[in-house]
Amino acid sequence: MNPALRVVARRPGVAILFLASAFLIGSDANAAKPGKTDPDAAAPDATDAKAAKREEKAAARANQDGATNPDTRLLEKLRDRMGVTDDEEWNVISTRIAKVEELRRSLAAGTRALAASGDKIKKSDRGGSSSTPEIDALREAVSDQLPDAEIRARLTRAREAYQRTEAELVKAQADLRSVLTVRQEAMLVMAGILPP
Repeated sequence: MNPALRVVARRPGVAILFLASAFLIGSDANAAKPGKTDPDAAAPDATDAKAAKREEKAAARANQDGATNPDTRLLEKLRDRMGVTDDEEWNVISTRIAKVEELRRSLAAGTRALAASGDKIKKSDRGGSSSTPEIDALREAVSDQLPDAEIRARLTRAREAYQRTEAELVKAQADLRSVLTVRQEAMLVMAGILPP
């Protein structure tokens, strides 16, 4: 199969652009032949408007494909609600929101992993990559029935790692608050991204 046709078969948006360009090339070829009359020649503005409309639809589809990520949609909604119109300002705010969310997820994964029993939950169900190495080591110590001293040492390391992440989260939340207006901060509190 022709490589261009493979791309067209996998991406419907590309297929539309491919067909539209083939149509436009075909109509130009017919217009160049002597003795052939072009039905659109009488209305060049209508052809230009149709082509522009097709290009707008293709661009809208491309933007829609990029906006299918739930995090992206959430951030765009927050941006609208917060009334941030400046792209530079939004880049600073969204980067700090992403850092806060990453740390919150990390803490939540550690808490879930602490609550999980190594004997009852398979590694694939625990989401091994979402828990910390300290939690994994503690889980192994408990499931392998290691001596209490070893379990205590691993528990201490897990607690310290959790407290470090918690401190990083508090700092990230303060950094985020430092670039927000009072109204924007209130909106992020209501959205559950910042604590009150």
